[in-house]
Amino acid sequence: MRRIAIPVFQNQLATVLDYSDRFIVISLDGDRLEGRLEIPVGPESPETLVRALEGFKVDVVICGAVSGSLLESLARKGIEVITCVRGTVDRVIAAYTQGKLADEEFRLPGHSPPPRDIPAEAGHQGTKRPEWTP
Repeated sequence: MRRIAIPVFQNQLATVLDYSDRFIVISLDGDRLEGRLEIPVGPESPETLVRALEGFKVDVVICGAVSGSLLESLARKGIEVITCVRGTVDRVIAAYTQGKLADEEFRLPGHSPPPRDIPAEAGHQGTKRPEWTP
């Protein structure tokens, strides 16, 4: 079972992960939704955010923009980060389960297609970004 965290603002994926104070955490068994929980996370510091996501046993974070330092902190904890994504929470969840996050409608405006993988460093899993097709 995988746990995916999506930072939210109203019913949309929040634009910047670093300043998010509310997340939807879903549990997936394959592509089947097993659970959904909304969690508040105080935006005191990136370390607080990382500890909270780790405490909820999150495997993947789907977000828009994220700072390099927060991205690195999440990667060190083995949390996969999928960046440059936008959309309503329900559509992003559906796109993730269907393997369609690379579709243009989910691409954050102004971002060119990112590399597919950021290589793992220092023993962590690295992070992944969706494959974009022109």
